[in-house]
Amino acid sequence: MISDERKEFIDNLKTDRLIDFGMERQEQAKDVYDDASYAKFILLKRMLADGASILPHPDIECKGKKENTSWDYGKLALVRELLHPNDIENGFYTPEHEETIVIPEKYDMRIGRGYLKYGGEIKERLEAATIEGKIKEVTLKRKD
Repeated sequence: MISDERKEFIDNLKTDRLIDFGMERQEQAKDVYDDASYAKFILLKRMLADGASILPHPDIECKGKKENTSWDYGKLALVRELLHPNDIENGFYTPEHEETIVIPEKYDMRIGRGYLKYGGEIKERLEAATIEGKIKEVTLKRKD
C-alpha cells in the first residue's frame, strides 16, 4: 500500500520525471516479479524432489498447489457395477448417447464422492480410480 506522503511526492513530479519514475518502477517491478517467480520454481522443484506438499519455515507458509483431481473412467465403471440403479440415475453417471451429436459418457464426481460413505468395495474402487493432480505452483503467505 502506498503511503499518503509517497502519493504526494509522486503527484508533484514534473511530467518528464514522472514518466521516468514510472518506467523505472515498472522495470524494477518486473525484476522483482521475475526473482519471485524463479524462487517459486526452485521451491516447486524441491517439493517434487522430496515428495513434499509443504516446506517448513517459521514465519511463512509454503504450500504446493495441486492441479485439479481427475478420474480413471475405466475404474469408475467398476464402481458403477456395485451401485443400485437409483444411485446411478441421480446424475453420477451419464451413459454415452446421441442427441444431435454424440455425447460421451461422463461421471459427475461431485455426486460420486458421496458414495465414499458406502465404504467397503465401493470406497476402495473410488479411491483406486482417483488420480491426484501434481503440484503445479507454490504459494507463499506470511503466517499470522
